Amino acid sequence: MAASATVTENFGFGQTAASDEVDVKLTGVVLTSDGCCSKTNEYDRCSKTREKNMLCLSSDWALASGRETYLLFGDIPTLERFGRKRVSVSGVLEKEPVVQYGVRMIRRKLTVGSIESSELSEEAIEELVKQLKVVPWRDPENYCRSLCWNFAFTDPMVQILQAGSGAQGILLDHVNDQGIQDQIVMLLGGVGDEKAIWPIIQTLTDGDDGKRQSRKHKLDERGILLTTDAERPR
Repeated sequence: MAASATVTENFGFGQTAASDEVDVKLTGVVLTSDGCCSKTNEYDRCSKTREKNMLCLSSDWALASGRETYLLFGDIPTLERFGRKRVSVSGVLEKEPVVQYGVRMIRRKLTVGSIESSELSEEAIEELVKQLKVVPWRDPENYCRSLCWNFAFTDPMVQILQAGSGAQGILLDHVNDQGIQDQIVMLLGGVGDEKAIWPIIQTLTDGDDGKRQSRKHKLDERGILLTTDAERPR
């Protein structure tokens, strides 16, 4: 899962925050999470392994809407069907105070009443790609270890990511656009599947191994990881 559905909040010591429930309707992309069952070393839904794996989140699904994330609770087969897709969700939002890694936060939990597809049109995604050329993207920053990245996504980048898998085809059409190539690669890493791997590698390398290594080093520094078959662990 790309992000946890929590937000830092300042609470005075000795104070408690009451649970707050409200009816909402949100649009965004459904994120999915897998947990590793230590006994088999195989990946599975946390809902199936939670008793064995205490590191599992309380839900395997979340909704990324704008710049906020919400844990989703509802009918499991339905949530599975909408994984990585852009949807509109209606339900009850509950904000729960939690302490995580010593920091007081608010966890947003959304109990799904209804969920339906809300895919962006190809024209809308093309318009967002055009915006990539005029909205500057600064380099991502790493402030601790490999999991501590601030990718500094611009607003059009966020909207393309939340278009979900439906954006892959259009992004692949623009993978040769030099001015926004790094952004396209980053976005394909978020919405693409196995069909995106080789087009990215071929575009960035042109068969030149020296160029590939130089380009790969640059992208690794920006948090964009490329792996060829020869480099994959077996």
